[in-house]
Amino acid sequence: MMQRKHLASIETRRISVLPDFESILGDHPFVATTLSKISNSYHALGDYDNAIKFTRRALEIREKLLGDHQETARSLYDLGVALSAKKEYVRWVFILLFSLSGGFFHLFSYISWEVVCDV
Repeated sequence: MMQRKHLASIETRRISVLPDFESILGDHPFVATTLSKISNSYHALGDYDNAIKFTRRALEIREKLLGDHQETARSLYDLGVALSAKKEYVRWVFILLFSLSGGFFHLFSYISWEVVCDV
């Protein structure tokens, strides 16, 4: 039952909500929130690769628009949780240290998360 709800949530957000938000708003906190909700549903289903993919996109938007902010920290946390669940502990520790270093975002804002974390 719960699995069906997560699948329906993912489908609705990916097909109906996300494309509209992206086309109307571009990079916007609402888009990042939608990406995070999709990621959380994937995580609940045990699909950690997609959870990481959508969390990383949400993190990139939040870092760009919000910088050091609680929602950016939440995306870092979510990314760490997904990496830990996937047993990718080296990357998880890096994310944990990065998120605890406060104010460190701007120093590496020009580096892609994909390169830094190989996510």
